[in-house]
Amino acid sequence: MSLEEIIEYVRVAALLCHDTFTRQQPTAPEVRKPTLH
Repeated sequence: MSLEEIIEYVRVAALLCHDTFTRQQPTAPEVRKPTLH
């Protein structure tokens, strides 16, 4: 498994976790906008 594949896998997992997190807290407007660190 190459480094690019690992990064892509982690990115997809992070997006899925973020999507689940925003669905649990729909009242926080700042949570809906994903911030790029």
